[in-house]
This record gives sequence, C-alpha cells and structure tokens, in this order.
Amino acid sequence: MNDQNGSDPKSAGAKPQGKPIDDRQVDDRQKKERQDLFGKTNKSLISLAIKCRLIPLAREKELLNILAKKRQHTPDYSVVELFTKTKILSKENIKFLFAVKEHLETKMLDKKFGKLGVANQFVQPESVKKALDIQSALFKKTNQSRHIGDILLENKEISRADKAAILLTQDRVKDELIAEVMNDIAASEIEKISLNMRFGAIAVKKKLITIDQLNQALKIQEAEEKAGQPRRYLGDIFEQLFNLSGADLHYILKIQKELEKSRLSLEKALSQYNSETNTNKRLSKLFEYRFSKNKLQAFLQKTKEGFEKIRVRDLITWLNAIGITSGICSEKTMEKFLVYGTVGMEIQIAQGLPPQEGEDESVEFFFDTNFHPSEGDTRPVQKQDTVCRSQGTDHPHPTSHRLH
Repeated sequence: MNDQNGSDPKSAGAKPQGKPIDDRQVDDRQKKERQDLFGKTNKSLISLAIKCRLIPLAREKELLNILAKKRQHTPDYSVVELFTKTKILSKENIKFLFAVKEHLETKMLDKKFGKLGVANQFVQPESVKKALDIQSALFKKTNQSRHIGDILLENKEISRADKAAILLTQDRVKDELIAEVMNDIAASEIEKISLNMRFGAIAVKKKLITIDQLNQALKIQEAEEKAGQPRRYLGDIFEQLFNLSGADLHYILKIQKELEKSRLSLEKALSQYNSETNTNKRLSKLFEYRFSKNKLQAFLQKTKEGFEKIRVRDLITWLNAIGITSGICSEKTMEKFLVYGTVGMEIQIAQGLPPQEGEDESVEFFFDTNFHPSEGDTRPVQKQDTVCRSQGTDHPHPTSHRLH
C-alpha cells in the first residue's frame, strides 16, 4: 500500500538505480542550458561588445536577462535585434562588432595557417609573424581583414602551390573554388597532369564515365593544348560530352579534395613539429648548457629530475634547436648521461675544431700590371689565354669550426 505522497514504503532507503550523477555532468548540463537560453553566438557578441567598450560591463547582466526572456517566447530572437530595437548600439557599431568578430575568427585560422606553413617548411617563422602584424595593422586602419596567405604570397614569402595546399588542409576553400585550388596545388606541369588524371580516375571509379570516355576527353584536352589553346578543365569536357551535371563534378572534386589532403599530410608534419616544440620546452626545464670562452666546447648540466623518459634522438633535436649541430658526443655517452645522470652533473656534450694556421695566397700575373694603353698597342684577351695563376696552400686562411 502506498502512502499519501505516492511512494512505496518498501522502497524507502533503497539504493538508487544506475550510476550516480557526476558533478561535472551537472555543470555541463547547466552550461548547455544557459547556452540554449541565451544562444552561444548572442552571448559571445555581448562579451565582445564589452571588450570593444561599446557596452559597459555593468549592463551585461541586464542585457542577458532581457535576452533570456525574449528567447523564451521567441527562440530565434537574436542579440542584434535587441541592440537595434533598444538602440543600445548604432548600426555603425553593430557593423564594427561583426567586423571584429570576423577578424578574430580569421586571425585564429591564420595562426594555424602559419603553424602549418612553418611545420612543413613552406615559410619562415619570422615571415609569419610579420604577416600577422601587417594583418592587425591593416584591420586597425580599415576595419577589414586580409588573409595571411594573400599577404605572404604578395611578399613572395610563400608559393601559390603551398598556400593552396594549406587552405585545402584547413577546409577553407569554398565549394565553387575547389577546382581552381586543386589546380593551384600543382607546382609543376607534371603535378598538374597527375591531378588531372586523378580527377578522371575518380570519375571512372564512381562509374560516372567509362575508361573509354576518359581517354576520349584526355585526347581532346591534349589536342586543344597542341593547337595553342589554354588547357581546359577536364570537368568541363565531361560536362560537354557526357552530360555530367554540376553536382556530379562537385562530387568528384569533394572526393579528390579529401584524397589530396591525405596525400599532402600537412597535419602530420604539424603534429610532429608541435611534439618537437613541446619536447624542446620540457628539456629546457631539465637541462642547462654553456659554451667555453673560445666557443669550441659545449657542456650540458642536469638541473632537474624529469618524470618521463628522454630519448637520445629528442636530446639531439633539442641540441640542434639551440645551435649545437656538430661535434656532438656519441649516442652511447648521451644515453648513459640520460639514464644515470643526477641533478648537478655536467658533461661535455660537443667539441668543435680548433683554428688552423694558414698562409697568405699569392697571384702570379702573366702580363705587365703597370702597362698603360697609351704606351703601346693592345689586343683583346682570347678565351684560351692564361692571364694569371693562383699560388696558395690547402689552407690559405685561418679556419675553425666553432659550436655557436
């Protein structure tokens, strides 16, 4: 028999069924509910308006409350409507706010663009920093964003092919521009032919055309080039001859885009670059290095114990990053130091070559060096004429191999 509250006496004190709810799950759920209430974009726009000093911080809570009430009745109600109807922001300030939002989003993507470029050795780190500074300065002046790839390309600090490869990897290519970018990632004529063939192969594999039709289209493309016409996009020929639709061509391009991204493997290089950077930072906290006064010896001291095992190749990568690239001691010595070395222990990690005394080089001339054209006839020097001879040693100048 149940009591008045409808509960079963037998169940009183019984253990709740299922797993207990984690506090983090409650926090996540509440966070999601708040986002649904205000709208994630709406809340971020209010925060951005405050950071841009378009709205005082004191009004944030008031605006969020108004927004929440409006969205309870009209779920699609946006903060832009709130700004406009209450005249909290002018149209010019709203336009500026969205320009800042777009600039920050572009900046975030462009920082990743720079990291991909540096990791794959497409561009130098200092060129990326310079381009990002130009981008920021341009926005402050015009309220307009310019992509880092365009800045680097204009400054001749990245190739068109490398720029296209990074944009493709980042999925920043609009559907209508995929064909153009596919062509751009080919740095040479041979690569363009290979891209062309891969496009055709996908069309055949997906049974949109036959192999005979592909060969027919390739022959037409070749004949037009021989006649001096610019190479026509293979998709245009498919569309003209075999009635492939725009949707069919886009389907082929989307498959090829993923294929090219996989083939380029730019993310893999970035992952390795980030891993090496993190490892280098970790080793910088565990070791200190110094050079002798003559820069011919380098020494490494252990300053802190680490919890993770350090590999010899990681240590060599770090040494190279700090400028110690040659004369490094044997891997066996490094392994012993890494395994058995204690805090405060120091070893000589590299040895340079001392300077070698040389002799001045001399030149023997086979003509009168004091000769003046007015004192006699002249004749032009012939290709087979020997006019002078170098007399030197194997080491004509003092040389050394310093470590840093």
